[in-house]
Amino acid sequence: MDIAERYFAYAEIAYLKQCATEQDRRIAFFNGWSRKEAFLKAIGMGLGYSLQAIEVAMQTVAPLTCLEMRGRDVTPWDLYALPVADHYAAAIVLPKAVKNIVLQGEIAI
Repeated sequence: MDIAERYFAYAEIAYLKQCATEQDRRIAFFNGWSRKEAFLKAIGMGLGYSLQAIEVAMQTVAPLTCLEMRGRDVTPWDLYALPVADHYAAAIVLPKAVKNIVLQGEIAI
């Protein structure tokens, strides 16, 4: 929660606080972090940009999820939660022009 309260948007922090268990909170945190990082990489900003300015859906939703950014238009982008093994989180942000995502292979652990 210390990291979330420092870097996440208010609505995301509120979502984490209402999680029923510590495991649910941990899953939501990593969903949020991976989605924020995917967006920043897609727009070429990197983690030096304010993570608080980006708000994402933190619950497990698939594949398309919510993405908002204060002061910046995100309409040309779509955020997808990727299916991964338990204890992992992954997301990809693609231009809306991409109409089809094909997942191939498996995640080996």
